[in-house]
Amino acid sequence: MPHIFFGITLVTNFQLAAFAAVLRSSLTSIVGVFPQEYTVPLLSGQGMAGIFAALSKIITLLMLQEKCETVFEDIPMDGKMEQKDDEQPDMILVVLKQIWPMALNICCIDVVKVSLFPAICADVRTSLAPANSLWDKLFGPVGCFLMNRCGNFVGRMLTAFILFPRKNSSFLPLLVAAQTLFIPLIIFCNVSHRSHTSPFFQHDAWFIFFNTLLGFCNGYFTTLLTSYGPKMVPLKNAKTAGSLMVFSLSIGCIFGAALSFLIRWII
Repeated sequence: MPHIFFGITLVTNFQLAAFAAVLRSSLTSIVGVFPQEYTVPLLSGQGMAGIFAALSKIITLLMLQEKCETVFEDIPMDGKMEQKDDEQPDMILVVLKQIWPMALNICCIDVVKVSLFPAICADVRTSLAPANSLWDKLFGPVGCFLMNRCGNFVGRMLTAFILFPRKNSSFLPLLVAAQTLFIPLIIFCNVSHRSHTSPFFQHDAWFIFFNTLLGFCNGYFTTLLTSYGPKMVPLKNAKTAGSLMVFSLSIGCIFGAALSFLIRWII
């Protein structure tokens, strides 16, 4: 019976994720027609959804006092733009040559995020409260999921006011590469089930700070790069560029999930 329930759960989650991907892709296709600032509310709404999910987890724990495990997956989708009927888009490789820096950057952003959150972050335990205490039960929903989603939401919203660095700036890849620093920072937090390393940042505040900053950087740069990608090509190629950005996100999720197993082994 547990195997049947698990199988049904997997199939249901797959269907929900597939339909959600179609819906997000369709919405961002419409938003891509409008100026760049219209991308921010759509992606910020995705960040807000994560906050609602985290709050529901906290409310459930406070009301029912039952243990449950929750995993949130956030796969933001980029936009597509309409084209005139008499204009035919160029070949995919032609468009990829124009947007490959943005595609590579957004892929790397998702690799770092998925490799740490929620696979590793969800295993961090509080060092300030005993097992089965109220804070011990709430530390995961609050310190891991809620703070990460709040940081993600603030980062997405910030792009409505600040667009830094610009899409042609050589500083952008450096900021993206700097996010790999989150990997050792999270590894040396108070992650449970260690075999090869010892925690260095044991206090809860360290993990909450790193985790919130991880969500903030992911939300900010994902929204920034998502809005930059289709703007780097002519209007007739914007739809192809949006599809390639979505594909880059998917590739980032795959590599990030694989990297999380390596990080878990290192810990």
